[in-house]
Amino acid sequence: MAEDDVEMRHLVARALRKDGYDVVEVGDGDRLMLEVTTRLMRNGSLTDVDLVVTDVRMPGRDGLEIAEVLRGATFRVPLILMTGFGDDEVRRRAAALGAVLFDKPFRLEDLRAAAVALVPPVRS
Repeated sequence: MAEDDVEMRHLVARALRKDGYDVVEVGDGDRLMLEVTTRLMRNGSLTDVDLVVTDVRMPGRDGLEIAEVLRGATFRVPLILMTGFGDDEVRRRAAALGAVLFDKPFRLEDLRAAAVALVPPVRS
């Protein structure tokens, strides 16, 4: 998951971990792309990436750019985008990419429910 606000990133990551997800946290879009690229180079696919949760506006690549790269590469990893700046254009682009969009502030329970609906966590 990528979010430049440290407190928000830890809050969302902690909630997703509580639900049984293995979460990798990064603070910007470039680090998220590096993580995705590293997994691709290691495995040849994104089979170990079940869900991408990212802020829309953050340093480096923004969440919509990341979503476009993932979709352009034909990966169908479910996407949850979070934004404090959700105008009509952001909503249109997110919908076109098949992403779920949350406007900040949002209820953490709603994001958790969306994650579970998209990709039920594997519990050990």
